[in-house]
Amino acid sequence: MKLADERRKTILIWVAIAIILAVGVAILTTGIILSTASRSLYSQTGGITSRTGASYSSSATDTSAVVVDDSGSFTLLESTISKSGDTSSSDNSGFYGLNAAVLVKSGSKLTLRDSTITTSGTGANGAFATGPGSSITLSNVTINATAQFAHAVMASDAGSLTVTNVKMTTAGAYSGAVATDRGGGTITVNGGVVNTSGQDSPGIYSTGAISVSGAKIASTGAEAAVIEGSNSIDLKDTALSSSKENKWGVLLLQSMSGDARGGKGDLHDDRWVSLLYVDKRPTLLCHQLDRLYHAFGSERHRRFGRTLESRRRSLGQQRL
Repeated sequence: MKLADERRKTILIWVAIAIILAVGVAILTTGIILSTASRSLYSQTGGITSRTGASYSSSATDTSAVVVDDSGSFTLLESTISKSGDTSSSDNSGFYGLNAAVLVKSGSKLTLRDSTITTSGTGANGAFATGPGSSITLSNVTINATAQFAHAVMASDAGSLTVTNVKMTTAGAYSGAVATDRGGGTITVNGGVVNTSGQDSPGIYSTGAISVSGAKIASTGAEAAVIEGSNSIDLKDTALSSSKENKWGVLLLQSMSGDARGGKGDLHDDRWVSLLYVDKRPTLLCHQLDRLYHAFGSERHRRFGRTLESRRRSLGQQRL
């Protein structure tokens, strides 16, 4: 009888160990959801998993609604993600994705389709990829960010995003919709509509490599696009517009913050090339330099619509 009791105890111990191991594996491979009355968070460390029809939200300071870390892979379909609550550091929101609704880092990957992302907190970027190998793929997604320092999609430190048929709207100051920050990054936009209305919030802000094809981008509070430092924007069949008084269609500027190096911004467009206002250092690299005209922005900015030769004279014969 005593031997039987000992065997039962041994079996129970091993069953308990098996359960603990199974739970640990589930957390590592499928992520963990933390729920309270105020938020439902998704955090995944490593592993591969997918979900459909989920809803994740966060109202806490500096806390993302969805985080994928440590080379994890997460596919999310037909879902809603929301983020309120402010950042404690707008710099860290731009550099590392602090307080973003969706944060992908440390070589992880996220695929999000047929879904919505809504943010109302300061520094609450919509979807943020940071670090080498970190990537986000968005398809048929709507992103709406209303507070300042809140971009729709953003990459830093060599992170990347591929964005297809996504509607992006930002309303806060310093909230360019498609943006990269310190350490650069790569963003590819295919189709979709971008609207920005906040102060100093361009449709595109590049400190890396941003390519846009077949999209419509409009800004009412800043330039349509800005290139900081020796970085690039490549446009194909894309309409840009900027209607803010005393702003320009596209602005190229030399970085004074250290977030981007150099002063040779590179703008490519497959249909036309526009004359740009260049801050700090008048350097311009574009196609079709024999016919360089200002081709976008409001009518009040037509004073920049001079030929290339006129522009060369105004720049003191500096070679373009």
